[in-house]
Amino acid sequence: MKYLVWVLFPLLGVAQQNNFTDSYSAITPAERVRWMIDTTVDPADLLGHAFSAGFGTWTDSPKELGTHWTGFEKRYINNMATSVLGNSIEAGVGAIWGGDPRYFPAEPGTSLKSRFIRAAKWTVLARQANGEVGPAYARFIAIPASNAISDAWRPASETGGGHLLERTATGFGAQFLRLVLLRKRE
Repeated sequence: MKYLVWVLFPLLGVAQQNNFTDSYSAITPAERVRWMIDTTVDPADLLGHAFSAGFGTWTDSPKELGTHWTGFEKRYINNMATSVLGNSIEAGVGAIWGGDPRYFPAEPGTSLKSRFIRAAKWTVLARQANGEVGPAYARFIAIPASNAISDAWRPASETGGGHLLERTATGFGAQFLRLVLLRKRE
């Protein structure tokens, strides 16, 4: 927890200093639904689920699912279901509190280092209803909550506190990588 504080507070300070987008318009309900769908079926997200399921199948983790295609399929479905649930929670909580889950990619030609810094900031930050930048409260609720709920369908050896924290950290890591890979359309 103390490491999250070390990362989060400096980023919040930077958010107050930087104007991440020159012209911002609040997200509409239709755009929120579109964000939820696009984020759920984003090719990078689907590939990430496949990579994770493949790695789990290769290492036979969790063992209950096995090292065959059926095990891969179950791992992929677990990952996908958790992602759909998390995106739905983030969109719903954001709608109630006015948080905007959208990410505005850097301009084409931006250096990789700048894209990494920008993605790190927007992993923990979001636009608020008033247009200001602040903590991504809906995401802070959605990622741990979706992983806690997913314990209901996961094998017993993969549930509980330690696994929940691991999956939550992986969820934030996946969010960061997804943002690094997003590029502004030219």
